[in-house]
Amino acid sequence: ESASTSSCQNIKRPNIAWEEIAEFPGMARQGHMCASDKKQEMYCWGGFSYVPAPDSMTLEEIKNTKKKNPYGYTDGYKLSLSKSSKSNFTGKNKQEKKWKWSQLPALPSHQGAFTALCYSTSADAIFLVGGGDYDLKQFHTISDRTGTKLRVGAMMWKFSITTQEWTAMPELPGTARLLHSISCVKDEIIV
Repeated sequence: ESASTSSCQNIKRPNIAWEEIAEFPGMARQGHMCASDKKQEMYCWGGFSYVPAPDSMTLEEIKNTKKKNPYGYTDGYKLSLSKSSKSNFTGKNKQEKKWKWSQLPALPSHQGAFTALCYSTSADAIFLVGGGDYDLKQFHTISDRTGTKLRVGAMMWKFSITTQEWTAMPELPGTARLLHSISCVKDEIIV
């Protein structure tokens, strides 16, 4: 059985077996990004979505058919392992671990499609760099889809793990970024 676009799996070592975990709570999507912090919690934002065309459609039909639900997402979710006590039939409490999703503050800008994230241990923060806004026609990096926010693909944000708030950082110089990578190394972010 193949996983749906909203199902999540975890691989256990050393057995190397996949375990089904809590289903992603947001709309099914692609092009989103995730980063893990020092507590091994995974933070995910953005992406875009549309319902793919059926295999039975010709290329011409696909070109002339409006996609359903085209959208660049700004919502975010955190996946963490929670521990709970559960009484068993002997009356003793047993520690049970369970994967759980919780909602995060949304991205402050429509740049969630093909953005890049990295976690900085020194800042205890996740940095978001570049990306684009998506609508039915294209990915926007020069501005958002409305043309009101300029250079969304050059924007940079810092998400504090402690305060759970976004802070604007200086824009990247040069060309806007889409489908790029970044790394947090000590006190630097390498794009």
